[in-house]
Amino acid sequence: MLDICEKSYWSKGCGTQALVVFINYFINHGINEIYTQTWSGNYRMVNLAKKIGFVECERSKNSRLIRGNMYDGLTFKLDMVR
Repeated sequence: MLDICEKSYWSKGCGTQALVVFINYFINHGINEIYTQTWSGNYRMVNLAKKIGFVECERSKNSRLIRGNMYDGLTFKLDMVR
């Protein structure tokens, strides 16, 4: 799980850097399928995943209850062909 709680660190590339390091670790250890999950209201994570090369591969409609609202559960797979 990647979680940057302090707002002062948001939009500074910390999440991107951390996720890239995490992904590179798995790639360097022979993992060739990498997935991540989030919910449709987590716009920062959705944009980060797409920026790095993940593509949405599954959506579960109204499966996540967050602060009293229903959101879609999203699964992304890293597109290893670059």
